[in-house]
Amino acid sequence: MKMIMKFWKEKVKKKKTAKAAVWFCVIFFLCGLISRGIYGAALPRVETETASYLNLTHQVKAEGKLTAERENAVYGTEGLRVDRIFVEEGEAVEQGQALLQYDLKDLREIIEEKELELQKLQIQIDTYNYNQGLSDAARDKAKTRAGEDYQTTQSDNRSQAGSAQDDLNRARHALDSFPTKEAYLAAQGAVEGTVSGNSLAEEWQQKREALEQAVRERQKAADDTARSNEESLRQAKRALEDAMEKEAKDSSLELMRLEKEVLEKEITFYKTLEGESGFVTSEYQGVVTEILIGESGRVPDGALFRIADQENGYEFQAQISKHDRKYVTVGDEASIKIGSGKEAASGQIMSLEEDPQGETYTLLVKVDQSAGNLGDTGTVTVNKQGDTRSLCVPLSALHQENGMKYVLVYEERQTILGSELTAVKRIVEVTDSNTNYAALAEGSLSDSEPVIVNSSKPVEEGDEIRLQNL
Repeated sequence: MKMIMKFWKEKVKKKKTAKAAVWFCVIFFLCGLISRGIYGAALPRVETETASYLNLTHQVKAEGKLTAERENAVYGTEGLRVDRIFVEEGEAVEQGQALLQYDLKDLREIIEEKELELQKLQIQIDTYNYNQGLSDAARDKAKTRAGEDYQTTQSDNRSQAGSAQDDLNRARHALDSFPTKEAYLAAQGAVEGTVSGNSLAEEWQQKREALEQAVRERQKAADDTARSNEESLRQAKRALEDAMEKEAKDSSLELMRLEKEVLEKEITFYKTLEGESGFVTSEYQGVVTEILIGESGRVPDGALFRIADQENGYEFQAQISKHDRKYVTVGDEASIKIGSGKEAASGQIMSLEEDPQGETYTLLVKVDQSAGNLGDTGTVTVNKQGDTRSLCVPLSALHQENGMKYVLVYEERQTILGSELTAVKRIVEVTDSNTNYAALAEGSLSDSEPVIVNSSKPVEEGDEIRLQNL
């Protein structure tokens, strides 16, 4: 009996031990599941997307406004004072419509000043003509006197020259008529060599020398008279030439007459303007886009108004950056959005002009008048699709560290807790990008590798992760 009781006790003890072991295994398994669940819940949850081949589309947006393709300038009369302006910017005007009115009091004062200037100028012209008449009479008198002096000098010179020549001829004749010494002695009945002959010979010599001296003196007097006559005649001729010389051209009278003509035209114009009550009207039909003068201001040298010609259509003008310029080409289609209530209008890019600083470009898009009103502001959008397909990833997948760009992919690894997903870094080269995607250089990434695009926590290389759908 004791043996049987012992056997049953041992059997019951073994059953309890086995049951305890089973419960231990169950509890250990449940704890493993709980701890793995807690560990998994702590891992970053990530969203992935597989890289794909795309033609990147670049979108360029810029703010701008509607302008007219052609604007006409309205000019006024420089210097006049403006009294009233009848239009505002953005207002439509008809041809012949009054734009402004000059200050009529100021206009009358200007007319009176111009008339006074004209009177002064007429006095100057009359004075000039009177003085010119006196000058002409004096010049004519001087010419007559110079001619008379020249003729008198010629006559006097001839008379003086003739008299001097006559004296010279008489002296020469006297010398030529004087007898020889032998004839002189013979006429006196003297013999040369005697005392009386020697005395007569000396007398003959003295008379001969006196006649020769007289010829020399008369010759010198004739030469001096000729030189004097030549000089006096030259001076008389020069005086006559000076008197006969043409007067230098004087344009003073011609200039005064031109100035008078201009003044007369100005006075006529101002009086006509005064008769029209000083109104300036529009020569064009269109919309006033700019007013360049204010009331009470004086008209400058330039346009007063700019009026848009609506018949030639509108342009949308905007500025884009130097970076966006490479995505925009003349001839591209553009979308124009004016305000919030209107549908977007489409148009073609007509021109791209670089600004002086070289940092921006002015873009002009031809649009229809239905796009809006002149001066309205809006947004132009240009979409340009690339010509080459490239492997692209979302911009959210792209990271940068120390100047290098990379994406995070994941690999499956075995750990003590089983199979785990680990983030892995892939260095990539970006060749292009838009607002949504980045294009990668060939070989940077496999098109079968999902990249991490979003995560519940920051993720770095080597971190264990959990996919969003797991």
